[in-house]
Amino acid sequence: MFWVVLAVSANLVWAFVSIGDKYIISKKMKDPYVYMVWFAIVGALMSSFILFFIDFSIPGLNTILWLALSSALYFYGGLPYIRALQIEGPTRINIWWNLVPVYSLIAGWLFF
Repeated sequence: MFWVVLAVSANLVWAFVSIGDKYIISKKMKDPYVYMVWFAIVGALMSSFILFFIDFSIPGLNTILWLALSSALYFYGGLPYIRALQIEGPTRINIWWNLVPVYSLIAGWLFF
């Protein structure tokens, strides 16, 4: 039954992050693109800092290319979310964002 606590706490953390993002986008940074670039830079720096504390080996070129592609898709997928968060409130945006698995299932069924 511990999974219930983890599931609820994950949504709670996401709610706090969304409120923090809304505050940063509306009060501190006016351009959502700058926010996403800073988000990517800080994420890359934190990831490189963590590498000193784990056993790490350099992956192959194929894996690095897939990681770069997924990072670019995550970046460009986050831009509409941050832009919508700048315009509307987090409660309205997160309802639609939580339906992404449903949209993915429908798109996968229709196109693949």
